[in-house]
Amino acid sequence: MELTPQDFNRKSIRLKDYNYSTAGNYFITIVVNERKHLLGLMANERVLLNDAGRMVEDYLKRIPQIHTNASVTDHVIMPNHIHLILHLDGDLNHETGNHVFEVMRRMKSQTTLQYMHGVREHHWQPFHRHLWQRNYFEHIIRNQRSFDYIRGYIIDNPKRWKYDSLNSEHTEQVDNIMSAITMLT
Repeated sequence: MELTPQDFNRKSIRLKDYNYSTAGNYFITIVVNERKHLLGLMANERVLLNDAGRMVEDYLKRIPQIHTNASVTDHVIMPNHIHLILHLDGDLNHETGNHVFEVMRRMKSQTTLQYMHGVREHHWQPFHRHLWQRNYFEHIIRNQRSFDYIRGYIIDNPKRWKYDSLNSEHTEQVDNIMSAITMLT
């Protein structure tokens, strides 16, 4: 595949002039490259994590030790994506690594390295070129009503797999969480 100049001028989905080290909550979705089911499988509206999914979950739980004043309040690991609420607390700045971009960059980098180890040592399913899609989706949570809705969405995500737009085999009309969140802000 030959790259063109347009490939390097992708439009940013981030809010212009917003400081992503601002204390608060951020809804984040990270998708496995090619939407492959590398993190587990679905059974009876439950996610059964495989070793790779458990490795990612362990990393999410360690975020407070890796990044000062950052934590994951809620998360769900699906077979081919992750939803989480990242909480940044206190006086944050980019240099200390307490920045949404830095937390996500490091998470994707470290889990990719651990996944590659799993492929070599434990015969995990290989991935093509990248473990994660190039970017991730984020939404700044601006109020309690939005936080509660997103938290419910995360908790119920396995039960709603058949409506999930990231499920290539969805059988029902897909959920549009962004329209719902937008109405709440």
